[in-house]
Order: sequence, then C-alpha cells, then structure tokens
Amino acid sequence: TYSVFIKSGLGLNGKLSSTKSLLTIYTKLDDNGAKISCKAIHPALTQPLVNSVFLSVLQPPGVPRIEGYKTGDVISVSDTLTLACMSRGGNPSAKLIWYRDNITVDTSFSSTDGREVTNTYSFLVKPEHNNANLVCEASNHVSIHPLISHVQLTVFYPPNNIKIIGPDKGKVGETLSFECIVGPSNPAAELTWVIDGRPMLPIAIWTKNVKEGFISITNVSITLSSQDPDTRSISCYAASETLRDTILKTINLQILYPPGIPTITGYKKGSVLREGDILKLQCVSLGGNPFATLKWFHGLGTDREISALTTINGNGVSSELIILVKRSDNEATYKCEATNEAISEPFRVSIKLTVFFISSLVTIKIKPKFPKNGDTILLTTHTGSCNPMCFVHCTKNGVRLEMQNEVFEAENFGKNIKSSIEMNVHPKDDNSAIVCQSHNKKLNKTVKQKHIIRVLHKPQFSVPLFQKLDVIENSDVLLNITATAYPSIINYAWLKYGVPITETRSTENLVDTHVNSTTVRLRHNRNNHKAKMIQSRISINGPTLRINNIQRHDADEYELEASNSQGSTKTTILINVLFPAAIIKSSEVVFTSINEKAVIMCEAIGNPINDQMIAWKRNDSDAEIIPSERILISNEKGKSTLTLLETHASDIGHYKCVAFNGIGVQTETFVNLALKQKPVIIDTNWFAAASEAEEAVIKCKAIGVPNANFKWSNDVEGDLILAFSLEDIQSNQESKRYSISNKNLANFEFESKLTIKKVSATDIGSKFKCSAYNALGQDSIEIMLRQKGKPEAPVNVTIASINHDSVILSLIPGFDGGAQQTFRAKYKKVSTNSEQDHYQISEESNSTRIAIRGLEQATEYVVAVIAKNCFGESNFASKSLRFTTKFVEGTSGGSPLVDTLEKQKIKSFSKIVLMIIVIALGLLIVSANCAFILVYIKRKKKNDLQKNNQCCENSNGVIVHNQYHKECDQLQQQKQQKNHKLENHSKSAENLQFTHAEVGFSEINPQQFEFIASTLMLENSSDDNSGSKRCKVLSIRENIDKECSCFLKAVGDTPF
Repeated sequence: TYSVFIKSGLGLNGKLSSTKSLLTIYTKLDDNGAKISCKAIHPALTQPLVNSVFLSVLQPPGVPRIEGYKTGDVISVSDTLTLACMSRGGNPSAKLIWYRDNITVDTSFSSTDGREVTNTYSFLVKPEHNNANLVCEASNHVSIHPLISHVQLTVFYPPNNIKIIGPDKGKVGETLSFECIVGPSNPAAELTWVIDGRPMLPIAIWTKNVKEGFISITNVSITLSSQDPDTRSISCYAASETLRDTILKTINLQILYPPGIPTITGYKKGSVLREGDILKLQCVSLGGNPFATLKWFHGLGTDREISALTTINGNGVSSELIILVKRSDNEATYKCEATNEAISEPFRVSIKLTVFFISSLVTIKIKPKFPKNGDTILLTTHTGSCNPMCFVHCTKNGVRLEMQNEVFEAENFGKNIKSSIEMNVHPKDDNSAIVCQSHNKKLNKTVKQKHIIRVLHKPQFSVPLFQKLDVIENSDVLLNITATAYPSIINYAWLKYGVPITETRSTENLVDTHVNSTTVRLRHNRNNHKAKMIQSRISINGPTLRINNIQRHDADEYELEASNSQGSTKTTILINVLFPAAIIKSSEVVFTSINEKAVIMCEAIGNPINDQMIAWKRNDSDAEIIPSERILISNEKGKSTLTLLETHASDIGHYKCVAFNGIGVQTETFVNLALKQKPVIIDTNWFAAASEAEEAVIKCKAIGVPNANFKWSNDVEGDLILAFSLEDIQSNQESKRYSISNKNLANFEFESKLTIKKVSATDIGSKFKCSAYNALGQDSIEIMLRQKGKPEAPVNVTIASINHDSVILSLIPGFDGGAQQTFRAKYKKVSTNSEQDHYQISEESNSTRIAIRGLEQATEYVVAVIAKNCFGESNFASKSLRFTTKFVEGTSGGSPLVDTLEKQKIKSFSKIVLMIIVIALGLLIVSANCAFILVYIKRKKKNDLQKNNQCCENSNGVIVHNQYHKECDQLQQQKQQKNHKLENHSKSAENLQFTHAEVGFSEINPQQFEFIASTLMLENSSDDNSGSKRCKVLSIRENIDKECSCFLKAVGDTPF
C-alpha cells in the first residue's frame, strides 16, 4: 500500500507545492535483495526523477549439519579426521564454530554461493579423543539461541602404559605378590604373566571404565626357594587383539643371600712398621647376594669409620685401605665389617699394628735460667716418646757432655729418656751452644735440638782493644764495632780525646759548629783542652760511627765505650786517612837561554808520602825523564827539583810534574821552559774603521818571552800616546783622548787595545803605531784608521768544489769598512747570444764561501763576487771566473729523449776534452825538461853560494836578496835562537798554497817565488773583519839555513 501527500503555497510567491508518497511493504524471504524505485513525473521535466533502494530481509540461519563422521563410527589413533559443518540461509550469513568437550577448536568458516556457510575442521586422532563430544554451533545477530549439531567419537588405540607393583628383593621362603596395571586403551587389553620365561596363571583379572577407555588389572603370587637363581624375571604382557599390538613390562627380583666372612691381608701380626710408612690393607668378602658392603673402623670401643676404596670382583668384593703410618697407630686396631640385606648383624675381622717411631723434639732446660759468672747450672734433656727406646747425648760447643740417664713410660706406648748434668759457667760460656741428639738405632734416625746458654756479663769486644784503620780520603767510613754482653742491651759512647761525642740540644757548655744546616755539639772537657769539634757529617748510631766524605783532618784516635748493668769496656781505633798526592807548589814559567842553567821545582803532599811520589815528563811524551850528567832530579819528602845544567834548544817546551802515591789518580801540573825572545806582532789588522765623534777601538796582538809591553804613537799628535807594561799596578791608563787596556793571553800572547774616546776629523786617515817590546827587542805595526763606509771587493775568488748542478766559491774578504759584511755572486751562462742570457744573483752569505745551485750540467758559466755592508756594496772582484759544470751520464735534463742537437754537443764536448788531455801531456813533458834544467841551475848556484859561506838575514828573520853582512856569524847564531823561539808556534802553522800572480810581487820572477813558497812554513793569521791575510815566517828549512842567497825582498810581514 502507498499514500500521496501534496502541500501547496510554498516558496516566496506561494505558488510552489510539495508532494510526498509513503509505500508500506510486508516483506517475505523472496524480497531479500529486491529493488524499490520512486519516480517523480512533472510537466516541467523532460524525463522523470528516479531514486532507488534495495531491501535486505534479516533471518536466522538454518540448522547446521555435520558431514564426514557420524556417532558410532570407529576411528583409529594417528588417523586424520576431517569434519565439515554446513548451515544454509540466514541473513546475515551464519557464524560457524567447532567445540570439543566445550573447548573452542576452530572458528574459521567460508561461504560458497552466498547462501550456504561451511566450517571444515581437520585434526590428527589421538587416544584422548576417544568419547570426545564435537559440537558445531551456527548463529548470527538475528538468532535468539545458537543452533547446534554434534557427534561423539569412538577411537580405538592400544595401551601405552604398563607397570608392575611389587618388591624387587626377597629372601628364601617368602611369598611375594605382584600386580600389573595396563591402560588406558580401547578396547580393553588382554593380560598375561610370564615368570622366568614360563607363562603363569594369574590370581585375578579385571577392568575399569574411564573416559578415555579401559584400564586392565591382574595379580600373581610366587614363593622363593633355595633352588631359585640369584635373580628371577617377572614379566606382564598386555595385548590388543583388535589393533594387533602388544606391550610388556619386566622387573628383576633379587634373591638375597648372606656374604662370606671377611679376611684382612697386607699386614702380618707381629711385623714392624715405621712412622711415615705407607700401609695398604685389603679386606675381602666372597659370595652373598648382593655382595657385601665393606666398612673400615679404627680403634676399639669408640670406633671411627674410615673411608676406603671398594671394588667388586667376579665372586666377591674387596676394600683397600691406604694408611700413612703415624706414631698413634702403635698398638692401634683396624677393623673391617661385611654386611648386606640378608643379615641383621655385620661380620667383623680386626688386626693390631706395631709402629716404631722417634720423638720429633728433644727438650732442653737449664736452671737457673740466667746464670752469672761462676754459677752452677743444671742441664736437663728429655727425648720424648720413642719406640723402641732412644739413646741421647749432648755436646757443648762440640765437646761431649757426660750425663746421667733415666727411663720413663711415654705416650703411644713408647719410652722417654731423661738426661741431666751439672756444670759451672763463665762469661766465655755466654752464647755457648748446647746440642742434644736423640738416636733410635732400629730406625737409624737422629733428632737434634739446640739451646743457647746466656751468662750475665759486661760487654766484651771481639776486636783488639787498640787497632789502626787506613781509609782513603773522600770515602764514606763506617765503623761498626759491636760488643757482646748479657743483658744484650748495651749503651755505647764514642769519645775523642776523652770527650763523649753526643748529639744533643743542651746548650750548657756546648760549642756549635754548623755544617750543611745541621748542628753537632760537643760538651767541653774542662780537664782536656784538646777536644775538637766534630762536624755534622760525622754521625753516631750506637756502636756505629759513620764519617761521610772523610777528610785528612779527621785522622785521629776514636774511643768506643760499651756498658750494661754488669760493667763497661773500652776499645780504641786509630783512623789513618790516606789521600792522593796533590801538587801544592810548582814553577809556572821558567825563562832561560841556550847553554844556561834552568831549575824547575815541584812540591806535593799526600798520605802516604815517599821519595818516588813525583816524576817528571815532557808534555808530548809519556816516558819519564831519566837523570843524566846534564839533567839532575832531586826528590825528598814530596819536593822535587829538575835541574838542566846546560839548556839545549831541544829542552825548550812544556814539562809535566806528575805526583802519584798509589791512592786515587795522579795529579799533574805543567811548567813552561820558555826560551827568551823579543816580541813579534801577530794577528793584527792593517786597518781600523770609525766615524767622526764616535769611539774607536784599535787592537794589537804580540807574542814574546818574557812578557811583552806595549806603547802607542801616531803621526798626528806626536810619537808617544801611552805606554803600558804588565808590571804596572793599574790595568788601564787614561788620558783625555785615549785609553789603553792590555790583557795577558795564553801561550805568551798579549793583546793591547787603544781606545780613541772621540774620533776627530784629523784622526781619520791617520796611522797609529803599536810597538811591542821587552828586554830582548821590539816589533811594530802601523794601523790606519779609516772612515766607515762600503766594504772593499773580495780577493782571491776561487772554485772550492763543483759538480753537475752546483758550485761553491771560496774568497778572501776585503776590508769590511767597519761593519758586518756579506757576500753574493752574479752569474750567467756563457752563450753566443749574450742578449738572451741574463745575470742571476745568488743568496747572500756571511761566510767566505758562496754556494750556487740549480745549474745546468756540462755548461760554461761566468761569475763575479761582490761584498755588501750597511753602508752599501763594494765593486765586483777584479777578476771574473769561468767554470763549466760536470757532465753526468744517463741524464737528459728531465726528458726521456735526447734530440740530435744535444748528442752532437756532447760529442763536440768529448772531442774538446780529448784535445785538452793531449795538450796537457805535451805541456807536462816540456815542464819536466824545464824543471830538470832549473834544478841543475839551482844546484850549481847553491854550490857557488856555499863556497861564499855568506849569511844574509835581517833582525826580523826575513831573508834579504843578495846582501852580504859582516856580522854573518852573529846573525847565523841569532837565526838559530829565533828558530827555537818560534818552534812552539810552528805547530799551528798552515802550509798555504799560493801562486805568483796572487802574491803580486814584481821584484821576483815565478821560479824564485815557487822556490820560496816551497821552503817556508806559513801561518794564516787572518782576522774576520780585516779583509786581509798576512804571511809570517815561522821557520826556515835546513837547506835554506845553509844558503846565503836570498830570493824574497821584504821586511817583517808580507800582506797579500
């Protein structure tokens, strides 16, 4: 049925209307899913308006049905059972759930066609599923109560559990009952008894119903007889005929028999054991079922069980007891018991042991415990318990004592020996050793015990009451003189000159001496004024006197007094301090002349001291000087005098005075026996530099024997500025404009400094003359004061070393202009195209060597050197150098390929080198011929000059060309003396190599120069700031001394 409702007058103008239609449907099952549509038709519409709905008719599901099993069917264990529960209809679809015995087992379900729902439940059948109730439940939210269907399962399965209840042991004559219980199973099992392999009828068989099926029960009884074996087999069989399955249970019944009487082996009655032996006892029991249980016990009455190792043999059991035999086992009883379940009381057997032993301790007692001198003491010893009896004897310090013996019963059934003796004691018996020995002959063992006798007496020293001790100075001395006494608490006191040496803070009558912030005080002895102060390095600790770093003034007598309650004793130690020989006085410099007498003195002290303590040596030799007719040596009590009655030139030099007395190391001092000579100016620059109004210092150095004195003069204000000698009281002399300071250097070298306090304009360019003089003569040098400015160009620029990519230049600095100077070089490759090659500048150097790196190999370069200071640069050195770097095979300037042009250059270079070698060989041959001619000429000239026997040498030792002196003989003698004077300085001489061109002398030809250069020893006496080098004649070879011909025209020093 349906109804239509129309409502008009709607809208703003009241012309609209609303139509409502209501449809009522009484649903049926077939209406489920039906489509209901409503159409609105209006003239204004081209087509009707439609809206639709679908009906869903709710209903409960149908009753479920179970497929796959029905109640009463039989299934077996291990089968897989699949059950399907289906429900048709219902909206919504039914929910299907499986239950087993009210427990949910499956909730999964599915729909195939939308109208039927299925839940399939599969499971493996087990014994517990027998009689299980499976329920399928169908429901939806329309259902008032769930709809169910169920089935009950019947499962056949064999029994899997069987047990026999009854005893496992029995005695002969007893009747034993057994019950067999089997189950559960379905159907019920059939039960059968089998005794010792033979079937036996049961007393009864019955079953019990349980939820899982049936439990079957049966029982049987047997009577034990003596003919039965030790063990009987009882079996129960459970069979399921339906399922054709059988299970069984078997138990073993043990028949109990008593064991055999036990026996003990391993020890024979009356045999002897020794303490410490290992005893093995074995208890054996045969037969019995089960075998006997064996137990060991020690003692009688209150037996103590002992654990032992038990083993089972074929027909019995044995137990082994291992015993470490002790003295307590003497007369002790060991018992073995055998028992099992067949007997109520154990069987027993026992043995008694005999043990030999010796006491581990001998006791010694002395009465009185602390005897005094002359007391009688009672010495008593006890051996302790021994079996058999021990014998004892005692000794005092190795001497046997005759003692009286008594025998007593002792523990462990042994014997104790008591021995005693009386004796008188004296102080010498203190600390005497009483040794008592207990000996057991049967055991061949001895026990010793030692006891020290203490006798009350005053302290006694084991050393003599006076003794001498030699010690070495600066060593640490420890005197530990322990006295023996009893009581052993001894008071020690060290004394010196009768005064106790104590460390105390008492201020009464004390003298303090402070050493290393420690105060040691000595109490004055009013009766002995010889008491000395002991320094803090002397420490005392009871009988110990420690002197650290002992000194010679510590040598003295030291007394040690030891005292206790019984009295006091003193001992004296004389400490003799040995110290090495030390030279306390010697000659420093002894001046002499040839053929004069020279006396050198040396004095030394030491302990011990003897006449052989001092020896004399030359400075350059380890051999001692041996006295002779010309050389006298006098030694007496540490004083030695070396006398040269006639001084020879070879005697000049340093002498070494060596003092050694066998203690420590030898000491030595040097005495210079110097040959008197006039001063010679050395190591002095020709120039000095200063600016106007500044202070200028000019240095002058000379060597002379004896001391050289100085005087200065100039060419501006007169001859003499100031003079100074080392004997002057003041070291400096002052004037308005000048001051002089002189210094004594080593090796008879002396230095004088002239200070111009304010340089004037007239001083610049002036020459200042320094004169060094002594009683034998003088030497002078003029030094020009120049204005500070640019340095002079370096000279003598040479190649020091060269390789393929670098070169090192060596130079002689010019005058530095009064300021620190540096050097650098400009260089470039020598090329045919000079416009392409430009000069490069090296790094500055403050030494006389300049390194240039990064050069090309086998390349010719030209280089020039310049000097620079804060005032500017000098001119380049007057002479440029050319050099060619070396060639290294296998290199190609960093490229793996060498082009043809480079190879041609290398070939050309090789040809040039070969040509140079050929030319050099030719020149060498020509030079050899020339040298032969020159040697011939020189020898001829030498022979002519020797015939003339002329000498030509000025006072400065410089040879003058072709001059004849009337004082030839005198000059020859002076030259020899001068050679001896300069001998001490020739060691530092350097044999310089020059060329004729470097010296620059036009007065001599190259041949003459080569001859002079080869015969002179030259000293390089350059100053770092001077820019000049000087060549000084130090010595002349013997062949020149014999010639009168001279080749060098110069006076004094030659600058170059």
